[in-house]
Amino acid sequence: MKPLLRGGLCLVLFLLAGCSTDRTALREFSRAYARFYDTVVGIEVPARIALYLRNVYGLALHDALDADATNHSRAQAAALTISMYNTQVEPALAEAALNLSHMNGALDTLVVTAHAIRDAEARQLAVEVTQHARDMELAYAALLDRSRQKLRLQVGAAQKMVVMSGSMQAFSYMVHDADEIPRLAEECDRQWRAAMTSGNRASDAFAALRGRFRVPEYPSAWDTTETSRRSR
Repeated sequence: MKPLLRGGLCLVLFLLAGCSTDRTALREFSRAYARFYDTVVGIEVPARIALYLRNVYGLALHDALDADATNHSRAQAAALTISMYNTQVEPALAEAALNLSHMNGALDTLVVTAHAIRDAEARQLAVEVTQHARDMELAYAALLDRSRQKLRLQVGAAQKMVVMSGSMQAFSYMVHDADEIPRLAEECDRQWRAAMTSGNRASDAFAALRGRFRVPEYPSAWDTTETSRRSR
């Protein structure tokens, strides 16, 4: 084989090997993204249960702080608030916190697989996905922290109401809490919106990567479960 032809063939083989390596790296990144998304759902679902659904805890807390109710009704509602916090809200928050730790590990894998991509343009898009994913993780961490602070004050108010048998005098011990709880609730909403915004940006960047480089999309465990449920 002539040297020039041999050199050209070697170049082609080298480029093909590089393309094959990048295809593998892009597939691994896509799998890592699906695993990361699983942890997002693992945080969102229990967090919504704990913070935003009108569950028994929320209704009981409202009745426990109802100034127009009787002492007996307030005391009963306050006791129910504490019980529902222990059985509904706290377990949901614990599940969300566990998935936050899983998210951290999934994000580390996402970053590693992004930097393994050799093509500069593809790698830039993948790194953009990881940056938005990191912002989402930070927002969820702040959300859970503020949520625990808010709920701690709410349960503390319910405990005061129980101790004082629903007396209106219990409200005099909640002056600071009355200002702090709405502030924390607003901060929770802000962090939730930040997490949603970052999540949307990560999805857009991943969609751009898929469209530009024909990256296969792997369904997350959540997608697989939902598809199975809907087909029944």
